[in-house]
Amino acid sequence: MHNKGQPASLELLGSPAVLGVAESLCGPNFVPTYESMVFKQEGDGEKIAWHQDAVHLREWWIFNYDVYLDASRSGAGELRVIPGTQKQPQGICALAEVHGWDPPGVVKVEMEPGDVLLHDVMVVHGSPPVEGKALRRTIYYEFRAAEQILAEGPWDRDWVDRRLRLVPPALSRYEAAYPDADRFATSPTSSDRNHRAMKRWSSKSRTQRIPWARSAAPAASP
Repeated sequence: MHNKGQPASLELLGSPAVLGVAESLCGPNFVPTYESMVFKQEGDGEKIAWHQDAVHLREWWIFNYDVYLDASRSGAGELRVIPGTQKQPQGICALAEVHGWDPPGVVKVEMEPGDVLLHDVMVVHGSPPVEGKALRRTIYYEFRAAEQILAEGPWDRDWVDRRLRLVPPALSRYEAAYPDADRFATSPTSSDRNHRAMKRWSSKSRTQRIPWARSAAPAASP
């Protein structure tokens, strides 16, 4: 998404409103693992089936930061989520067959332009089909702890290193666009120090923890 000739996606990634949340949930060694923009064109009422974005061991948080550029209304193909389903892998096909779009506990999520939604990648979510749905655009950033990636995959340390290189230009883009705004303060364990530490780690065992991880154990996600 960052190579489309426009700086907006990097500016947003460099915002303290984004990176501050990433640090609070993933710790100081957060990694921006994905970014995408989903278009639901006007009149395109196709469903997005129930799904979990990813399944993992749940020793660390993995979450998406969703920025809504357009409204999402109940009855107009709104996002639906099933709270509590993030705790374990779910039988999606059986759930859909038995309950359709209205399983017990389902929540219909309404959003306004500019609203932000944080969602656990394992929570079951989707949106039903609808006639005459309005345009809806949503920007997604996924974040994970570097420790989680190196312990569980699916990527290696070189991939983590490359992804971390997005953060300095994102910070620079944000600062250039909003010179008087608050900025994200990188911790002593981040930025260039992270890069050097990753290089030191690369010469050691693939199974050990990265040396720049804080000594505290990662908080287990619910």
